[in-house]
Amino acid sequence: MHRCNMEEQLSALKKLSDEFDTIGKELFDSCEGQLFPADALFLASCNRALQVSHGFTLIVKNGGYSCGVALLRLQLDSILRLYGITITHDAHDSANKVICGEKLSKIKDKTGKRLSDGYLVNLLAKENPWLTHVYSLCSGYIHLSDVSFHHLLNKSEAIPESNERGFYIGSDESEIEIKHKLELIQAFSVATEGIQEIARQWAAQRHQFGKNKNLKKKYTRLAK
Repeated sequence: MHRCNMEEQLSALKKLSDEFDTIGKELFDSCEGQLFPADALFLASCNRALQVSHGFTLIVKNGGYSCGVALLRLQLDSILRLYGITITHDAHDSANKVICGEKLSKIKDKTGKRLSDGYLVNLLAKENPWLTHVYSLCSGYIHLSDVSFHHLLNKSEAIPESNERGFYIGSDESEIEIKHKLELIQAFSVATEGIQEIARQWAAQRHQFGKNKNLKKKYTRLAK
């Protein structure tokens, strides 16, 4: 039953990921083929999200969990960063800074607040209360923390008639309950939908962030 549910969920995720092709075309159409910084960053995020989704599927199909959670964190990262640049005074300028290597956390939003992950999580959690817990959970897998210790502990076995335990290390994660793996797929799908939603919002509202004529003057440089 669980295996069937997993296959169904992964199949649904595949269909969801296939929608990035349409979204990419919508982004191109919205900017009339003239890519400026924010447009490029949105396209790059869709490209990354599609690649991450493919990797996630391979990991989960092969019984993985920890690496899958880490990839979920990447999807959440895209949501935070895309949302972040849209709440600054100049989305294209902010995106250009990110493309040039500046940390998003050094950029400020319209209220003067720095776009740290914590700040963006709190803003988005007002409409998406699940985000706070999931972000915190994922961060525990990104950083070496108590999570890694507990995974090791779960692999151990008590030695009869003693106070000792037998430990071993390995890539197998069969000790993770299937329900947690199903919840992971669900969370990953929601995050992937989040990237698609914000990308579509950008395509629909892009004209509010500057006209192509003015953006071309600012960002286009003729080759000498």
